[in-house]
Amino acid sequence: MSAVLFDMGNSRIKWAHVDVGSALTVGEAIAYDDNDWLERLREILARLPAPERVLLASVTHDEREHAVQAVFRDVWNCTVRVIASETELAGVKNAYPVPTNLGVDRLLAMVAAHHRYPGPACIVDCGTAITLDALAANGQHLGGLISTSPAMACAALRTAAPALDGRVPGSLSFFASDTPEAVANGAMLSAQALIARFIAASRREFGVPPRVLLTGGGMQTLRAGLESTYLWVPNLVLEGMAVLLVNR
Repeated sequence: MSAVLFDMGNSRIKWAHVDVGSALTVGEAIAYDDNDWLERLREILARLPAPERVLLASVTHDEREHAVQAVFRDVWNCTVRVIASETELAGVKNAYPVPTNLGVDRLLAMVAAHHRYPGPACIVDCGTAITLDALAANGQHLGGLISTSPAMACAALRTAAPALDGRVPGSLSFFASDTPEAVANGAMLSAQALIARFIAASRREFGVPPRVLLTGGGMQTLRAGLESTYLWVPNLVLEGMAVLLVNR
Protein backbone atom coordinates (compact mmCIF):
# COMPACT_ATOMS: atom_id res chain seq x y z
CA MET A 1 0.00 0.00 0.00
CA SER A 2 1.36 3.40 -0.97
CA ALA A 3 0.69 6.59 0.94
CA VAL A 4 1.68 10.24 0.84
CA LEU A 5 2.04 12.05 4.16
CA PHE A 6 1.78 15.81 4.63
CA ASP A 7 2.90 17.71 7.71
CA MET A 8 1.65 21.31 7.54
CA GLY A 9 3.60 23.38 10.03
CA ASN A 10 3.47 27.09 10.76
CA SER A 11 5.94 28.07 8.04
CA ARG A 12 6.12 25.21 5.55
CA ILE A 13 4.77 21.86 4.37
CA LYS A 14 6.91 18.76 4.75
CA TRP A 15 5.87 15.66 2.88
CA ALA A 16 6.94 12.11 2.16
CA HIS A 17 5.95 9.15 0.04
CA VAL A 18 5.98 5.71 1.64
CA ASP A 19 5.14 2.13 0.82
CA VAL A 20 3.96 0.49 4.02
CA GLY A 21 6.86 -1.35 5.62
CA SER A 22 9.46 0.67 3.71
CA ALA A 23 11.46 3.75 4.60
CA LEU A 24 10.11 7.23 3.93
CA THR A 25 11.06 9.01 0.74
CA VAL A 26 11.06 12.62 1.90
CA GLY A 27 10.42 15.38 -0.63
CA GLU A 28 11.54 18.98 -0.63
CA ALA A 29 9.62 21.13 1.86
CA ILE A 30 7.45 23.96 0.54
CA ALA A 31 7.58 27.32 2.33
CA TYR A 32 4.38 29.36 2.56
CA ASP A 33 6.28 32.59 1.99
CA ASP A 34 6.88 31.46 -1.58
CA ASN A 35 4.11 33.29 -3.50
CA ASP A 36 3.39 30.30 -5.73
CA TRP A 37 3.58 27.64 -3.01
CA LEU A 38 0.18 26.17 -3.89
CA GLU A 39 1.19 25.83 -7.52
CA ARG A 40 4.42 24.15 -6.45
CA LEU A 41 2.35 21.68 -4.43
CA ARG A 42 0.13 21.03 -7.43
CA GLU A 43 3.19 20.33 -9.61
CA ILE A 44 4.59 17.88 -7.04
CA LEU A 45 1.32 15.98 -6.80
CA ALA A 46 1.00 15.80 -10.57
CA ARG A 47 4.41 14.09 -10.81
CA LEU A 48 3.50 11.44 -8.24
CA PRO A 49 1.34 8.39 -8.94
CA ALA A 50 -1.99 8.68 -7.12
CA PRO A 51 -1.48 7.00 -3.73
CA GLU A 52 -3.86 4.61 -2.04
CA ARG A 53 -3.92 6.77 1.10
CA VAL A 54 -3.25 10.41 1.91
CA LEU A 55 -2.65 11.55 5.49
CA LEU A 56 -2.59 15.19 6.55
CA ALA A 57 -1.59 16.73 9.88
CA SER A 58 -1.84 20.48 10.26
CA VAL A 59 -1.11 23.13 12.87
CA THR A 60 -1.57 25.99 10.41
CA HIS A 61 -4.76 28.03 9.98
CA ASP A 62 -7.93 26.56 8.44
CA GLU A 63 -7.86 28.64 5.25
CA ARG A 64 -4.43 27.32 4.29
CA GLU A 65 -5.38 23.75 5.15
CA HIS A 66 -8.58 23.95 3.09
CA ALA A 67 -6.62 25.29 0.10
CA VAL A 68 -4.28 22.28 0.28
CA GLN A 69 -7.16 19.83 0.51
CA ALA A 70 -8.73 21.43 -2.55
CA VAL A 71 -5.51 20.75 -4.48
CA PHE A 72 -5.60 17.12 -3.34
CA ARG A 73 -9.15 16.72 -4.62
CA ASP A 74 -8.36 18.45 -7.90
CA VAL A 75 -5.20 16.49 -8.73
CA TRP A 76 -5.87 13.09 -7.14
CA ASN A 77 -9.65 13.11 -6.54
CA CYS A 78 -8.93 11.42 -3.24
CA THR A 79 -10.19 11.25 0.31
CA VAL A 80 -7.77 12.70 2.84
CA ARG A 81 -7.43 11.44 6.39
CA VAL A 82 -6.91 14.50 8.56
CA ILE A 83 -5.19 13.51 11.79
CA ALA A 84 -6.28 15.32 14.94
CA SER A 85 -5.05 15.08 18.51
CA GLU A 86 -6.96 12.54 20.58
CA THR A 87 -6.94 11.22 24.13
CA GLU A 88 -4.88 8.27 22.90
CA LEU A 89 -3.25 7.69 19.54
CA ALA A 90 -1.29 4.56 18.59
CA GLY A 91 -0.48 3.82 22.23
CA VAL A 92 0.46 7.37 23.23
CA LYS A 93 -1.73 8.79 25.99
CA ASN A 94 -2.22 12.54 25.72
CA ALA A 95 -1.65 14.40 29.01
CA TYR A 96 -3.85 17.35 28.05
CA PRO A 97 -7.34 17.38 29.66
CA VAL A 98 -8.65 18.83 26.38
CA PRO A 99 -6.87 16.55 23.90
CA THR A 100 -7.20 18.82 20.87
CA ASN A 101 -5.30 21.59 22.68
CA LEU A 102 -2.12 19.59 22.10
CA GLY A 103 -0.65 20.30 18.69
CA VAL A 104 -1.03 17.24 16.49
CA ASP A 105 2.60 17.56 15.40
CA ARG A 106 3.71 17.06 19.00
CA LEU A 107 1.46 14.01 19.38
CA LEU A 108 2.72 12.47 16.14
CA ALA A 109 6.34 13.03 17.15
CA MET A 110 5.59 11.13 20.36
CA VAL A 111 3.92 8.33 18.37
CA ALA A 112 7.12 7.94 16.35
CA ALA A 113 9.22 8.00 19.52
CA HIS A 114 7.04 5.40 21.25
CA HIS A 115 7.10 2.92 18.37
CA ARG A 116 10.56 3.44 16.90
CA TYR A 117 12.70 4.56 19.83
CA PRO A 118 11.26 2.69 22.85
CA GLY A 119 11.82 3.80 26.42
CA PRO A 120 11.38 7.07 28.30
CA ALA A 121 12.04 9.99 26.00
CA CYS A 122 12.31 13.74 25.67
CA ILE A 123 11.17 15.00 22.29
CA VAL A 124 12.37 18.48 21.35
CA ASP A 125 11.19 20.15 18.14
CA CYS A 126 12.52 23.51 16.98
CA GLY A 127 10.65 25.26 14.20
CA THR A 128 8.77 28.52 14.55
CA ALA A 129 8.58 27.60 18.24
CA ILE A 130 10.40 25.13 20.44
CA THR A 131 8.25 22.36 21.88
CA LEU A 132 9.47 19.95 24.54
CA ASP A 133 7.58 16.83 25.59
CA ALA A 134 8.31 14.05 28.06
CA LEU A 135 7.06 10.56 27.22
CA ALA A 136 7.17 7.56 29.55
CA ALA A 137 8.09 4.08 28.31
CA ASN A 138 4.44 2.98 28.57
CA GLY A 139 3.32 5.74 26.21
CA GLN A 140 2.07 8.15 28.87
CA HIS A 141 2.71 11.76 27.95
CA LEU A 142 3.81 13.65 31.07
CA GLY A 143 3.32 17.08 29.49
CA GLY A 144 5.75 19.62 28.15
CA LEU A 145 6.68 23.20 27.32
CA ILE A 146 6.46 25.65 24.44
CA SER A 147 8.92 28.47 23.98
CA THR A 148 10.18 30.80 21.27
CA SER A 149 12.79 29.53 18.86
CA PRO A 150 16.06 31.50 18.71
CA ALA A 151 14.99 32.97 15.36
CA MET A 152 11.64 34.14 16.74
CA ALA A 153 13.26 35.49 19.91
CA CYS A 154 15.63 37.60 17.78
CA ALA A 155 12.76 38.79 15.59
CA ALA A 156 10.63 39.77 18.59
CA LEU A 157 13.49 41.71 20.16
CA ARG A 158 14.22 43.44 16.85
CA THR A 159 10.55 44.46 16.56
CA ALA A 160 10.49 45.93 20.06
CA ALA A 161 13.96 47.49 19.81
CA PRO A 162 15.16 47.84 16.19
CA ALA A 163 18.73 48.61 17.24
CA LEU A 164 18.99 45.10 18.72
CA ASP A 165 19.36 43.18 15.49
CA GLY A 166 20.59 39.59 15.81
CA ARG A 167 22.34 37.40 13.29
CA VAL A 168 23.11 33.71 13.10
CA PRO A 169 26.32 33.30 15.12
CA GLY A 170 29.40 31.83 13.54
CA SER A 171 30.31 30.31 16.89
CA LEU A 172 28.56 30.40 20.24
CA SER A 173 30.22 32.44 22.94
CA PHE A 174 29.10 33.87 26.25
CA PHE A 175 31.34 36.84 25.55
CA ALA A 176 30.06 38.41 22.32
CA SER A 177 31.89 41.49 21.12
CA ASP A 178 29.10 43.23 19.18
CA THR A 179 25.34 43.68 19.55
CA PRO A 180 24.07 41.42 16.72
CA GLU A 181 26.25 38.58 17.97
CA ALA A 182 25.17 39.21 21.57
CA VAL A 183 21.47 39.04 20.63
CA ALA A 184 21.84 35.90 18.52
CA ASN A 185 24.05 34.09 21.03
CA GLY A 186 21.76 35.07 23.89
CA ALA A 187 18.75 33.61 22.08
CA MET A 188 20.60 30.42 21.17
CA LEU A 189 22.11 29.84 24.62
CA SER A 190 18.77 30.55 26.32
CA ALA A 191 17.11 27.87 24.19
CA GLN A 192 19.89 25.39 24.91
CA ALA A 193 19.63 26.06 28.65
CA LEU A 194 15.86 25.42 28.53
CA ILE A 195 16.41 22.12 26.74
CA ALA A 196 19.08 21.06 29.24
CA ARG A 197 16.84 21.86 32.22
CA PHE A 198 13.90 20.01 30.65
CA ILE A 199 16.05 16.92 30.09
CA ALA A 200 17.28 17.10 33.70
CA ALA A 201 13.74 17.45 35.05
CA SER A 202 12.59 14.51 32.91
CA ARG A 203 15.45 12.39 34.20
CA ARG A 204 14.39 13.10 37.78
CA GLU A 205 10.78 12.22 36.90
CA PHE A 206 11.66 8.98 35.11
CA GLY A 207 14.43 7.92 37.47
CA VAL A 208 16.61 7.04 34.49
CA PRO A 209 18.17 9.09 31.68
CA PRO A 210 15.63 9.58 28.89
CA ARG A 211 16.41 9.12 25.23
CA VAL A 212 16.60 12.62 23.72
CA LEU A 213 15.11 13.00 20.24
CA LEU A 214 15.66 16.24 18.35
CA THR A 215 13.70 17.30 15.29
CA GLY A 216 12.59 20.37 13.33
CA GLY A 217 14.14 22.68 10.78
CA GLY A 218 15.46 25.10 13.40
CA MET A 219 17.30 22.38 15.28
CA GLN A 220 20.20 22.19 12.83
CA THR A 221 22.09 25.07 14.45
CA LEU A 222 20.59 24.73 17.91
CA ARG A 223 21.70 21.15 18.49
CA ALA A 224 25.38 21.90 17.89
CA GLY A 225 25.95 23.26 21.39
CA LEU A 226 23.87 20.75 23.36
CA GLU A 227 25.86 18.74 25.88
CA SER A 228 23.36 15.87 26.15
CA THR A 229 23.60 12.73 24.04
CA TYR A 230 20.78 12.82 21.52
CA LEU A 231 19.35 11.34 18.34
CA TRP A 232 18.77 13.72 15.43
CA VAL A 233 15.55 12.63 13.65
CA PRO A 234 14.70 15.38 11.14
CA ASN A 235 11.35 13.93 10.04
CA LEU A 236 9.93 12.68 13.32
CA VAL A 237 6.39 13.95 12.66
CA LEU A 238 6.27 12.24 9.27
CA GLU A 239 7.61 9.06 10.91
CA GLY A 240 4.72 9.24 13.37
CA MET A 241 2.27 9.53 10.50
CA ALA A 242 3.83 6.45 8.88
CA VAL A 243 3.27 4.53 12.12
CA LEU A 244 -0.45 5.26 11.83
CA LEU A 245 -0.62 3.40 8.55
CA VAL A 246 -0.22 0.16 10.50
CA ASN A 247 -1.10 1.15 14.10
CA ARG A 248 -4.25 2.94 15.17
